[in-house]
Amino acid sequence: MVQDTRGRYRSQGVFSKYYACDTTDGFDAVEWAARLPGSNGRVGMWGTSYAAHTQAGAAKLAPPHLRALLLNMGGMASGWDHSVGQGGAFELGRQLTWAWEEIVLGCPDPVARAQLAREQVADWYSALPLRKGLSPLAAVPEFEAYYLAEATPADFGPFWRGPGLDWEDRYAGTADVPMLHVGGWYDTYLRGTIGNFTGLAALKRSPMRLLIGPWTHHGNASSHAGEVEFGPAAAIPDFDSGFHLAWFDRRLKDRPGGDDPVVRYFLMGTGDGHRDQAGRLFHGGEWRQAGRWPPPGVRPTRFYLQPGGGLAPRPPAGGAPSVTYTFDPAHPVPTLGGGVSHRLRDGAYDQRERPGLPGCRPPYLPLRARADVLVFQTEPLGANRRQVAVDNTVHHSPRRPSHILLPILAPGFGHTR
Repeated sequence: MVQDTRGRYRSQGVFSKYYACDTTDGFDAVEWAARLPGSNGRVGMWGTSYAAHTQAGAAKLAPPHLRALLLNMGGMASGWDHSVGQGGAFELGRQLTWAWEEIVLGCPDPVARAQLAREQVADWYSALPLRKGLSPLAAVPEFEAYYLAEATPADFGPFWRGPGLDWEDRYAGTADVPMLHVGGWYDTYLRGTIGNFTGLAALKRSPMRLLIGPWTHHGNASSHAGEVEFGPAAAIPDFDSGFHLAWFDRRLKDRPGGDDPVVRYFLMGTGDGHRDQAGRLFHGGEWRQAGRWPPPGVRPTRFYLQPGGGLAPRPPAGGAPSVTYTFDPAHPVPTLGGGVSHRLRDGAYDQRERPGLPGCRPPYLPLRARADVLVFQTEPLGANRRQVAVDNTVHHSPRRPSHILLPILAPGFGHTR
């Protein structure tokens, strides 16, 4: 069964993204399905992105007949922290572009729809803040309303605690059923995917499982992400068919087949850096299993910014000197790849400006060459790693699960503050 959320496609009502009705409507749909002729009363839910959010919404109300979930690339823990925002910085590229595309498809007035199709959303990035009735979003008022509601409250508060935007405060009341949380290293929901897995696993008796591949949003069946290839083993070709059926056969029909590992993740690296026939850098990697997250043996390491652009696991000697730069809001740093909206090219990309991406300008130099970008990097990371040079940018490919996470939020088109 497929259920359209309110106000979309063949469903009546008024659409509002992440609206609370997704939770109550989901509860009602689960209980209705359980009573259908031929049903064994055990209902599972599946879906990607928004269809993972609506799974989470129904599960928060614990429908009596809900028995299993498979949440792919969604089911956010906190909309303020990721997806709608990134640590509170509004995800302009994702939210405005999604709304723009959807109103072109859903505008009831054919004349207005034709006019909207001629507008380029990137042209409106520089017209912020959008005001009610003064942008193309006004052609579909319900889309304009939800966009403005999300873009306005930057600080964390009651709006972000609504049932459609917040799961982490509702873990305790969530249905205690088996769940498979699927994420990608280049998916914007990865932080929430891991947070939901760890938060629910600590409270529930039912099996919680986590699967992370080197994927972009919707990229489970692909072995590459952006300009980087990881090898055929990285893909799950039957993800939308056999993979799902195997999970639900075990959870809803008690069919044998063995249990899934608690955590299965793709460790990227060890590739030789050659270019394949598609021009992608071969980075390689392998699947690993673990009984928890983070995997045993992972050791968080604090790195310190050093004078002269260094990065080391020790504080700088002789105090903390300062470095300054000037940021021009009219010429922001572009977001090139990463875990952003697929509408902005998510995945692994060389950090060099290029035609066709918002904010990029000739002569399309590497981002590190900009006067408003500061670069701090380590010395070569030892014999257990190999270096791969890509267009003047050095990437380190780990042979072992030794990860460096350096979260630095810079103003750009991917995130606005």
